[in-house]
Amino acid sequence: LDKDSSGLVAFATSKRGLQSLQKQLEDHSMGRTYDALVEGNVVGDSGTFREDLVGDGTHRRRWVARPDERGKPAVTHWEVVQRFGVATLVEARLRTGRTHQIRIHFSHAGHPLVGDQVYRDLRKPAFPIPFKRQALHAGHLGWEKPDGGKVSVTTPPPKDFEELLAALRKRKERAGTRANPSPP
Repeated sequence: LDKDSSGLVAFATSKRGLQSLQKQLEDHSMGRTYDALVEGNVVGDSGTFREDLVGDGTHRRRWVARPDERGKPAVTHWEVVQRFGVATLVEARLRTGRTHQIRIHFSHAGHPLVGDQVYRDLRKPAFPIPFKRQALHAGHLGWEKPDGGKVSVTTPPPKDFEELLAALRKRKERAGTRANPSPP
């Protein structure tokens, strides 16, 4: 889980459990779903990012998506949950699990995560509602236990994320009211 992201993390309590989790991460069979609030109005209702991730050449831990360069394969499926005009709430499902993958893919597409100070172009005007971290929440994890049983765990976004969504809903309502004033 990225620093300053919220949500679920799985820990193994035995060597057998650890090996099982590691195998599922390697073969991409572990279910991981994230809520991401990205800047702007994303085009389309769903899609898939398939750009490889390569080092950006300037920062040791910063990556970029470059379709014309071979790097670490990264696949992110996404679907729009709600639109706010200035931002879009999406559900992102990881096929692979690279460091900062969701943040990089959306930034590359021109829709950095709200609050992201690493992958957002800081020359752009500030997002209209301040948020102290990237708006990324690991809301669901699913895996198979070594005995074959299935585990599915879900958690709602934390208070700060919910407050940001509420502020965006209120902002959208106000904008809609101004665009469609009531008749006298």
